[in-house]
Amino acid sequence: MPIRRRQDSGAWEVTFSRPGQPLLRKSSAKWTRADALAFEQRLHASGHTLEAALDRWLAEYVPFLRHPRKYESKAKLLRPHLRGLTIEQAPEAAAALRRTMSDKAPATINRLLAILRRICHLAYKKWDWIDRPVGQKICLLNEANERHYYPTRAEVERLRMLCTLPEAGNLL
Repeated sequence: MPIRRRQDSGAWEVTFSRPGQPLLRKSSAKWTRADALAFEQRLHASGHTLEAALDRWLAEYVPFLRHPRKYESKAKLLRPHLRGLTIEQAPEAAAALRRTMSDKAPATINRLLAILRRICHLAYKKWDWIDRPVGQKICLLNEANERHYYPTRAEVERLRMLCTLPEAGNLL
């Protein structure tokens, strides 16, 4: 029975199970039976998967982006990591993605994490699939991709000659 009254405290308890996930138990002494039923309904309604969100994003948003094929190929890389997970499990999916793709460059991982974050944001803001913003918990990796450019002597001389103030040419 998914909803029952606990004998030790008298609080209403909701027990909920999803395939492939541990049993979820939630109780509160402040709940009435109606509150417990409403919580159970929310749990059943929030069964949207990350894969369904990715498919909806690919259908509704990607065709209007500048290079849709690029996003479709990134979604193909991301899809195996999302199988069977709900949107509430997106932070765990992001952590697993970081672990399994640790041999890739941080920029590559960040592009996939950005897609995951985007579909979570859409599920919260636009599609009303979830009640809390889980996309905020997905953190991107640090990218150390700075570019240093050192001008040659000829380029420095050309810059000095282009300076209108003689004092500015001495700074170079």
